[in-house]
Amino acid sequence: MAYFLLLFSLLTIAVTSGSVIDVTSIVKTIDVSRIVNGVYTEEDCALIGAACRSPGFFHISNHGIPKNTIERFDEMVRAFFDLPLEEKLRIRRTEDNSRGFAHDELTKRTLDLKELYDYGHTNPDKSPCVDGINQLPDLPGFHEAISEYYEECNKVSACLLRAIAKSLKLEPTAFDASFGENHTSYLRLNKYPVKPGVELWTDNRSNPDEQPEEESDSNSRKLLGVNRHFDAGALTVLRQDDKVSSLQVNVNAHNPSEGPHWVDVSPVKDALTINVGDMIQVLTNNEYKAPEHRVLASRNATRYSAPFFYNPNFEATIEPQLAGEGQKKYSKFSWLHFRLSRFAGDHKDTGYKDIQIADFRINNK
Repeated sequence: MAYFLLLFSLLTIAVTSGSVIDVTSIVKTIDVSRIVNGVYTEEDCALIGAACRSPGFFHISNHGIPKNTIERFDEMVRAFFDLPLEEKLRIRRTEDNSRGFAHDELTKRTLDLKELYDYGHTNPDKSPCVDGINQLPDLPGFHEAISEYYEECNKVSACLLRAIAKSLKLEPTAFDASFGENHTSYLRLNKYPVKPGVELWTDNRSNPDEQPEEESDSNSRKLLGVNRHFDAGALTVLRQDDKVSSLQVNVNAHNPSEGPHWVDVSPVKDALTINVGDMIQVLTNNEYKAPEHRVLASRNATRYSAPFFYNPNFEATIEPQLAGEGQKKYSKFSWLHFRLSRFAGDHKDTGYKDIQIADFRINNK
């Protein structure tokens, strides 16, 4: 007993005394074998709800995605990024098409240290999507592997969304109408190349939308792999590189009186990493808040990752589902407007801060 009391004390000190902490027990691993088969027990949903409430990140095991599907997907991710740059630039994203290759993504108006490829939803009726069309490389087997993995992530996400609703004492289908067949989810492939000379840019701004002071040499600014941010959609299903740990969550993001405390979200073998996004925060009226997170620059090994962003359909109007009119903390808004505005800021520096759900917060709520 004394041993466990000592261990608890050490963990408490670790959480409260440093700006970067590594306490892997904070990010739980949850067996979702029943959930992905459409069985939503009180126990399983309570575990999901507790993880969504804090820290907003969790791992899922027994998620049901076949091992050979993941292996083919991993192989194609590496094969794509191994293509010559000129080949990848042929399918480069544009202002009018959010899908394809990029190596100049911005987060909070700062440059990410990575390459990426975005693959999006195809409407069941084959009609064009508002945010663009998929651009495919000349790489045999790529489309089949990517689309198969995409569909598997979509199934897992839909089941997790129902578990989240059940955890809040709602019907499991409570949020379904905002998603459906015309959801606007997209799958992103990331490659973080080794940057041995890059040091961590310690960002202690209380408001990350404020620009840091310019340095005398703008090229000397020490950047993160991806700057601190909140995911815009509902859920993120992340395939992490088992060999490299670079993802961190700020456990004090929603405690304005406290400074940032960054916790490593280290990969768990054969598990997927989940975090809630802004749309869940609004739908649940702040019961579950999106976690702020960042990615450290990769110093020792190339890191690959693949987040699947589970997003509403473009016809969806997003507003709290857990409160009456007088208790809602957010006014209703269009997901179409929110998504397109966010992409505009990711694609180039518009000179304005990124759109945020805080822009729709009702005063004093």
